[in-house]
Amino acid sequence: MGRISTISSLLACWSYLAKRSSDSISQLITEGEELLREYRSLEPGSRYQQEPIVRQFALQLTERYVAHYRKNEFEDVLRILPLVVEFNKALDNPPGVGTTLALMGMVYRTLERHKESLEYLQQAYAVSREIDDRRLKGTTLGSLGEVLVKLGRYKEALDYLQQALPITREVGDRPGEGMALANIGRVYKAFGRFQEALDYLQQALVISREADDRSQEAGIVNDIGDTYVKLKRPQEAMKYLQQTLTILRQMGDRRREGITLGNLGTVYRLFGRTSEALKHYNQALAISREFNDRISEGMTLNNIGLLYRVMGQQQKALGYYKQALIIIREIGDRQGEGILLNNIGMVCKILGQRQEALDYFQQALEIMRAVGNQYIIGLIEKNIKEIAL
Repeated sequence: MGRISTISSLLACWSYLAKRSSDSISQLITEGEELLREYRSLEPGSRYQQEPIVRQFALQLTERYVAHYRKNEFEDVLRILPLVVEFNKALDNPPGVGTTLALMGMVYRTLERHKESLEYLQQAYAVSREIDDRRLKGTTLGSLGEVLVKLGRYKEALDYLQQALPITREVGDRPGEGMALANIGRVYKAFGRFQEALDYLQQALVISREADDRSQEAGIVNDIGDTYVKLKRPQEAMKYLQQTLTILRQMGDRRREGITLGNLGTVYRLFGRTSEALKHYNQALAISREFNDRISEGMTLNNIGLLYRVMGQQQKALGYYKQALIIIREIGDRQGEGILLNNIGMVCKILGQRQEALDYFQQALEIMRAVGNQYIIGLIEKNIKEIAL
């Protein structure tokens, strides 16, 4: 593309760009990169003539990634967004850079690609601090906390989330406030502080219902149900989990339906209805594999192992625990790894393999001390004392 120096050339270029909607993403990116190279090669004082074209192209990129995002075509979104970042840099638009980096982090989070998600969210957070953008800062802190919750890095998550919550309230970001409240509730649930978890989750539920955000509501109701599972209050758990299942089926969200089926399996286990529990766990396992949801797959394998342990089938339990451990280590869930090592230790203890049990308990304890989960630390220390008797 030659240098544009007349109004007629500008109009011709805009007309050309308007016809580009059906072009491939690869062509769009190639032409965008070419335009940027030319724009950056100009002296700063000479760029004003070409700036409208650059802005027009940036707008078209935005329209394209939004169209792909609405269709859940996230890989295509991720092909376009890095170029959007570069256009915002070229146009000296730091808020646009930060917002786009944050969006990239959120898309990677949706795809369960947590390492990339953290990388881009950290970059967005750095931009928010440089330009003192409080809304962007609250958004990125909350999103960082959410990713760290998924990775089982609860102490770090809580630090980010407790910073995010007052900022979201200060700027009037109710969805962000609800997300922070829900994730703080999830941290407290993981730490065994169940009443505090319920308090935060109930606050988050009010906000999700205010906004008529059915997806967020489903996630929070599921977590409330799971908290009641942890409290061994199966009737309340069943009520909330059935609500979750109804919402997710209305939405057609089969992946999260699988997670809820797994939680219902645990309720049936608490009721002593082992065949129904196993049926729900197997349904959940099949769905997690259908969607390549490794977090849910590892969690469900652990739950099946626990069910077989309760049923007295220790070798089967051990097999499922070891499958789960491979997955949990693969995704980097340190808390999940500690829980599984403790569970394997329990099976070894039941089988009379005292030294092996002690080895697993010690490994689990080391991890949990690093994670900072006092509730599970207490359980493991109790197991070690019983081995030593």
